Amino acid sequence: MTDIELEKTQLDTLIKHFEELSLLKKQAGETWRAISYEKASRTLRELTENEHRKFNVSTDLKGIGKSIYQKIEEFLQKGNISEIKKSRDDILLNKDYLSIINSFCNVWGVGSVKAKKLYTTGYRSVDELQELVLKEEKTGEKQTFTSAQKIGLRYYDDFNKRIPRAEITRTWNRIRDLWTLKHGNIIARLDICGSYRRGLSNSGDIDILLCYHSTVVDSSENKPKYRNDWILTKLVETLREEGIVLEDLCLGKHKYMGVCKTSKHGKNKDIGRRLDILVIPQEEYAFAKLHFTGSWEFNRCIRQIALHQGKTLSEHGIKAKDTKLNLNNNVYNSEKDIFDALGVSYIPPELRNDKVLLPYIKS
Repeated sequence: MTDIELEKTQLDTLIKHFEELSLLKKQAGETWRAISYEKASRTLRELTENEHRKFNVSTDLKGIGKSIYQKIEEFLQKGNISEIKKSRDDILLNKDYLSIINSFCNVWGVGSVKAKKLYTTGYRSVDELQELVLKEEKTGEKQTFTSAQKIGLRYYDDFNKRIPRAEITRTWNRIRDLWTLKHGNIIARLDICGSYRRGLSNSGDIDILLCYHSTVVDSSENKPKYRNDWILTKLVETLREEGIVLEDLCLGKHKYMGVCKTSKHGKNKDIGRRLDILVIPQEEYAFAKLHFTGSWEFNRCIRQIALHQGKTLSEHGIKAKDTKLNLNNNVYNSEKDIFDALGVSYIPPELRNDKVLLPYIKS
């Protein structure tokens, strides 16, 4: 495929087109196509100034495949992308269908394929899905949903409500105090991240980081004293014993996803909130805290800065872009250490929501 020369204004318009297509496909329940267009818009945004006028979309850029390339060609030839109008018209014609598919996709663990299959089978509301679960459990019929999906249906309304900040504060204080009381001898620390740390008045879930010291050695066995899976299980078991954790969605070696109760004395005991716990070693602490605090836009911009310097930044550390060599030689004890390494003034969490800051970050 030949090189395509784009003016800055054309590039900006293409980015907006792909962002709109991503939203339209998401509304239509076409998750993977939505992700594809999102990646394309993100890739175009991350072009350096020198690449804005001419670049090869077929080989130089990740996220730009044959289909995206053809849409860029169409845009240059006709001034628009026909898929946008088609997607808009499809949504208008199938408004009820898409509304039902979206409601099914809002069940935790249910994707677009499963949602469409449920619709084809004849189901038209989440209430009907909840009744189906009760019927199958009562009659012993073959189960339509996984255990995690059934939990998602049980707490459907709760999961789709925002969590007030005061409620998260109360839960966070309990978890932190319990960890100190029950496991104060373990060399580890807890932090709360996500939109709560950015100071927002409400959040979609509760995000907690559990950081352990992987360098602490058990002298009797001459091996690391703490393992990520062991220390994560310890915390989850404690929260379950104390009645904070109500249901388990997923427990892996590095991450726990579950349902928690946010009231100590039993008030609102029927309200289940989403709880995520990520366990990380000490050497990754600053990077994980930066990443899981967000926002998505902020993370994208600060990673772009790293790319411009020939580095890649992730929740695990910082590496050379070309050689993939780990650049964690310096000690990164805090987020500020990462900002300093990138030559960027420190920006506190509560200012990482504001898109007004994005040009400042890029500069």
